[in-house]
Amino acid sequence: MGFTEYPNNKAKLSLDGTKKIDGKEVYVLGYSPKGGGDVDINLYFDKETFRHVRTEYKRIASASQNRGLGGGGVERAQTELQNETRLKVVEDFSDFKTENGITLPHSYRLNYTINGQNGLTEIEWKSTFTQFSFNQNLDPRTFDPDTEL
Repeated sequence: MGFTEYPNNKAKLSLDGTKKIDGKEVYVLGYSPKGGGDVDINLYFDKETFRHVRTEYKRIASASQNRGLGGGGVERAQTELQNETRLKVVEDFSDFKTENGITLPHSYRLNYTINGQNGLTEIEWKSTFTQFSFNQNLDPRTFDPDTEL
């Protein structure tokens, strides 16, 4: 559907249509950071509220990225397919409520999947936020790694 390039940081943002997540229609935006890299990033926004409800990061590392180059021909191509590593991270934001005039997600889920020659590993973290604090006075030493509080 086209993309917009941002000259200050050379990032590209594209509108990639719509999709359904948990029964809700969302806009899908593709994001390519400066230099492109080998990470595919998609951001998902609720079509009705425009709330950011998901981010997906995907990366495929070929065997040549995982180890030194060598060999050739059909055997090498088959080995590279077998040895490629697929990494996927999905962040989900939900249970939006208003806190101090700001609508924030109260539930956060991060799903980490890596599929490679050592098999499939999937890890999931879930967090529920019940209390928010705004405009707190923080001791500047909080941000000094050498200070023990």
